[in-house]
Amino acid sequence: MSYNVMVINPVEGHTSGPMEALWYSEPYFEQIYEYLRRLEATGQLRVIHVHKEAARRGEIWGNMSADKFHYVVAVGHGNDKVYTAYRLEKVFWIDMRNAGFKPEWAKDTVFLMLSCVTAAKLGPWMHNTMGAWCYVGWDHLFGFFVRVGVRKGGDWRNSPDMLWLKPIEEAFKRCASQEMAPVDVVNYIKRKYAEAIHNPEVPERWKGVLAHDLKHLKLIGNGTHPPVGRGAVAMRIPVEALIAATAGALIGSAIGMGVRYAEEKRIKVL
Repeated sequence: MSYNVMVINPVEGHTSGPMEALWYSEPYFEQIYEYLRRLEATGQLRVIHVHKEAARRGEIWGNMSADKFHYVVAVGHGNDKVYTAYRLEKVFWIDMRNAGFKPEWAKDTVFLMLSCVTAAKLGPWMHNTMGAWCYVGWDHLFGFFVRVGVRKGGDWRNSPDMLWLKPIEEAFKRCASQEMAPVDVVNYIKRKYAEAIHNPEVPERWKGVLAHDLKHLKLIGNGTHPPVGRGAVAMRIPVEALIAATAGALIGSAIGMGVRYAEEKRIKVL
């Protein structure tokens, strides 16, 4: 049974270019799309890439109203109640039903969300009220170090964003291809962050941010595949991912959906 995947990759949020956190995430989410696109030829799935200015509410909701999307893989800015995409346009929020969002669009959908704080309240609401299969995301600020102007540039020594974003790329694409269950997404990312934390070559100031992001990664809802595709025989089993009790780090201060950059502007916060 074929299923549908939507990759949301807005690129521009507060601003554009190297001073924008979403600029650094763009190539990772492009790779998620390309990986899934190659699987389309097998008939396993259909994938669309909602990219840059297409990543607006009208386009995303229009796609969800026209077809059932079983996986939504997204990056964007957010707060506890709101996920935003291109130029901070609200896409998912509590209670978007009042604006016309239909619960059936989210029912039994896996949401893989790289977006600050949205797992605190939006994620539980999507699962408990809208019937989403599960929501994987962060319930606090997600921060990462960058070398300004360099993204996905060789290895983490040259491009520190790779320590944070490459594990997310790998886990999200393998979940959307049903090679990895949602609970394994959380465990994989946690394991990769823990490896970096214990790597003596990684600067100590980076390790605090990695520990913070590891601690605040959450799975809300079901840890199994949804009832579609290779996951069609999976039982609906609620799973709460276990989060290691790792020391956090203050990485920025939220201002609504905005952020302040810290650490000499070498850290980006979604």
